[in-house]
Amino acid sequence: MPTIGVRELRRNASKVLDEVSANGEVLEIIRHGRVIAKLGPAGDALTRTGAGIEPIWTDLDRSAFVDLRAEIMRMRHKPHI
Repeated sequence: MPTIGVRELRRNASKVLDEVSANGEVLEIIRHGRVIAKLGPAGDALTRTGAGIEPIWTDLDRSAFVDLRAEIMRMRHKPHI
């Protein structure tokens, strides 16, 4: 399974999401050398009454999620030139 580091994901979030959506591949997100989450396209496994969601949240390192969410929020509120 392909991997991506948290920093690279932060820098290239839009591109990475486009690629995941287009090719249907699941990426493992790495932080300090260990897998903290998996990122994949939204699909049947995630939309059926919550089936498939628990394993994703189980793999997610809470602090990495908080860091990534904060970075996304900063990017959203950053003034565009």
